[in-house]
Amino acid sequence: NNNSKSDSNYQLNWGILGCARIAKKNIRAIKLSNNNKLLAIASRSLDKINKFVNECDLSLDQITLYTNYDDLLADNRINAVYIPIPSSDHLNWVIKAANRKIHILLEKPAAIHCDILKQIIKVCDDNNVLYMDGVMFMHHERLNLLRNYLSDPFTGVVARINSSFSFNGSSDFINSDIRTSSNGDPLGAIGDLGWYTIRLALIAFCHGKDIPYFSGLDIDFNHIYLPSKCAVRCNQWTDERVPIDCEGIIWFTSLTSENKKKYLRFDCSFLLPFRQSYEISLSSDNPANGLCDKIVRCFDFVISTSDVNASFEVEQHPNRILADNDTRIVVARDLYSSSGCQEANMFSRFASYI
Repeated sequence: NNNSKSDSNYQLNWGILGCARIAKKNIRAIKLSNNNKLLAIASRSLDKINKFVNECDLSLDQITLYTNYDDLLADNRINAVYIPIPSSDHLNWVIKAANRKIHILLEKPAAIHCDILKQIIKVCDDNNVLYMDGVMFMHHERLNLLRNYLSDPFTGVVARINSSFSFNGSSDFINSDIRTSSNGDPLGAIGDLGWYTIRLALIAFCHGKDIPYFSGLDIDFNHIYLPSKCAVRCNQWTDERVPIDCEGIIWFTSLTSENKKKYLRFDCSFLLPFRQSYEISLSSDNPANGLCDKIVRCFDFVISTSDVNASFEVEQHPNRILADNDTRIVVARDLYSSSGCQEANMFSRFASYI
């Protein structure tokens, strides 16, 4: 039931399982993207789905509503499905969708532990359907600028990363949101927010590339570092033991030497003010001595504050001991800017892969 991409009228027909708040943003993205159209939405509650449709200003003449997820997946017009339901239910509905040869965009966290993620990937691979997790910043042109900057041999070598993602969820959020429920998303702030900080580090410590990109390429593996161990402290839990305020360190080890290590220091919280930042420290002189003279900074890396102008900055610092009157001196500061709607890019790229 999938359209052929060789057809000039190719279109990816989407269904959405559930009426999560994040789905509203992605409905807008489907409208703005290329070769995508929303055909159906399913919710177990008729009242909830009607309210959702009104809030999203959708026309019932163009959207089919289902009160059963299975009925939506049985709709032969649907060839891609967005799944923003609780992570504890992901495996069940991924299996059902994949067995019907429906491509899958899955909200993060993809799974509550690695064994389930392996099953998700296997069932999609076995059925020859595309699987992608819904991490929107991965599809922003700004990330391509960062990749290019980090992979440039004149940039230097990434030595350390600090990254934060948090928001003040309010008492109602803590007590009732699915992201703080052990039966819904038991990974809490780590799964919902830490996912982004760790994803950024996987790119930065891999020289700006994705891990599958290395297959068959002539690349300097001295610059590639992968996670080897972690230590995470939870500062606060819910009564159901869901982590809502956490900080941690992940050590990354060189592919060529176990003695070469770098690390990500991250924090994620449903209690702190809204922050979404990273600092990437680099050494452009002699990476072996561990001295860093560059910092890449971004203050809105998850949700860009503007579709028109999204940026990160690079500061070049003197590689010397500073006197007191020098502490505010920066040798150079460069701004790297881009534009575009990362959510729409995600759906356009998804369609282009099929």
